[in-house]
This record gives sequence, structure tokens and C-alpha cells, in this order.
Amino acid sequence: MRPAAGAMGATDGTATTRQPAASAAATPVAVSSITAAFIAQLITIGVAETMQARGKTPPVYLSANIPGGEAHNRVLEDVYGNRIRREA
Repeated sequence: MRPAAGAMGATDGTATTRQPAASAAATPVAVSSITAAFIAQLITIGVAETMQARGKTPPVYLSANIPGGEAHNRVLEDVYGNRIRREA
């Protein structure tokens, strides 16, 4: 027995889109949370690279474990503090 299909036509929680398959039926494309996080990081990297290519410094945190990291992050928090959320 097959599980009930969700709003996207796939089993709830397993897919976000459908891709055409070789057969008449479409195959759901699964996207896990780790994959979504990876895609988000790729977008972040792409935006940072684009900013650097345009001569701007991307506002990204540095590790507090490297020299100057904490000071760098405090500057970012002074500038963007009203936009940073720490609700988790």
C-alpha cells in the first residue's frame, strides 16, 4: 500500500517538486534538511563572492577563535544588530 500523497503529489515531507520521469508518472524529488542547508550556504557563498567582485566587503561573521574575530563581529553587530535574531 502506498502512503497518501501530499499537496505536491508526493508523500508528505519527502518532496518539494516533481520532475518528469521516463514513464508517464512523474517522480518526486526529495530534498532533505541537510540538502536545503547546503543550498542555503551555496547561495550565501555566491552572494559574498558577488559582493567581493564588486569591491564590497560582505558582512559575514568570522570565527571568534581567530585573532580579530570577536572585534570584527562586534562591528557587524553594531551596524546590523537590529536585524540579527537570536531566538533559537
